[in-house]
Amino acid sequence: ENQNKTIIFDNVLKIKQYLDERIIELEKLATDENHKNPYVFMGISALFDLLSNLPYSDEQMSIWRNYVSPRYIQFLNDYVFDEIQQNFSQSINLGELFYKRVRCGLDHSFSTGNEQYRVLLSHENNAIPEEVELHNCNGIIEYGIHFTALSVLNVLKHAINKLFNEIEQRIISDIQVIQRFSEKKPLSKFYE
Repeated sequence: ENQNKTIIFDNVLKIKQYLDERIIELEKLATDENHKNPYVFMGISALFDLLSNLPYSDEQMSIWRNYVSPRYIQFLNDYVFDEIQQNFSQSINLGELFYKRVRCGLDHSFSTGNEQYRVLLSHENNAIPEEVELHNCNGIIEYGIHFTALSVLNVLKHAINKLFNEIEQRIISDIQVIQRFSEKKPLSKFYE
């Protein structure tokens, strides 16, 4: 953060740089052996929310105007889990599961819930989210998705890269991205 100069998001390179700096911060949380906590998942979840405002048409955004969940889930399906969704059964929608259990669970109740199909969060070092079978203390088998901090951070990087590739290819308007990103002020007094 530059203490002497206000940064104005007037081009997509500045936006990409800002996002890359947040990735570095989240990587530190994801790999910190002394502080294994859910805050990294909350930070990633917040960035998904910010990014979900950028790629869609004005018409689509007006439909979603009063609803976070369809926009957020659509972004997760289109940009985040698009390459790994096929590794899961058709009954599992990773975007919807992540939204309901991680985003809403952590943000609203600091819990991923106790539903039949569980979501597990950890700081282990696997490459992608995976489906797991669990045996609880009563011997009952439950199923769930195991999201690790690094795996979710990797899909965040994938989403950012896909989004900015589409901007570069002019599939998404850079003017639209600049305008919408500027409406979501970063948490710093040095950004405009």
